[in-house]
Amino acid sequence: MKKNILLATTGESPQVITETLYALHHESQQWPDEIFLITTTLGETRARVGLLEQSHLARLCDEIGKPVPEFDARHILVVPDANGQPVDDARSLEDHEALANFIMTTVRDLTAVDSQTVHASLAGGRKTMTFYMGYAMSLFGRRQDNLSHVLISKGYESLREFWYPSIRQDQLRDYDGKPLITVDGKPLMPATVESPYIIRVAIALFMIASSIDGRSEIRNATPIRRAHPRFVENLRSLGVQVEWANEE
Repeated sequence: MKKNILLATTGESPQVITETLYALHHESQQWPDEIFLITTTLGETRARVGLLEQSHLARLCDEIGKPVPEFDARHILVVPDANGQPVDDARSLEDHEALANFIMTTVRDLTAVDSQTVHASLAGGRKTMTFYMGYAMSLFGRRQDNLSHVLISKGYESLREFWYPSIRQDQLRDYDGKPLITVDGKPLMPATVESPYIIRVAIALFMIASSIDGRSEIRNATPIRRAHPRFVENLRSLGVQVEWANEE
């Protein structure tokens, strides 16, 4: 029996977790057994307080009748800076390199387990974090894995009081004090936008390969072959013929 993992990057708005979970439930998609977050020290505090101490995660699951996924402080992964210390915000080039390595390693390790599937969310965190997450999933993601983004109705983005569409939610107002649009007394539904496996792999192929005589020849590939040994396996599983260019 496969274990379903939800992996997400978050910044100052851990609400992306409950929004994503609500969307997965609403669209009858696989419910996660376990959740992992990749975030900064500030994001770690916001996630721990909002999801755990204020019990927004447990309240969502209770309201929609789903089991609470395995999730505690150990599942909140704080990215390191260039010196290996927890980072509050990646600013330097060295910090971003450390961030990229951390996300790549996390995705690689989670997708290396055949008995679990990984659903990666791109809904939260800095743009660089979501880029690295998408890139890592394009390299390591398997047919059983998924990549998605959650769309939230206008006015609800980054709204501290909104965690998911709840029948227990009082009237919400935007930052200008105007009542937000609701349907039958509930906020508008979040929706997931999925990136299918074949698109993920095709994007990765386009980024580092050139088409030559009907085949894909990957150049300057030694670092890729060492860091991402499953990349070609993923491509060939789609029927793509791949040959490594000769390297000196």
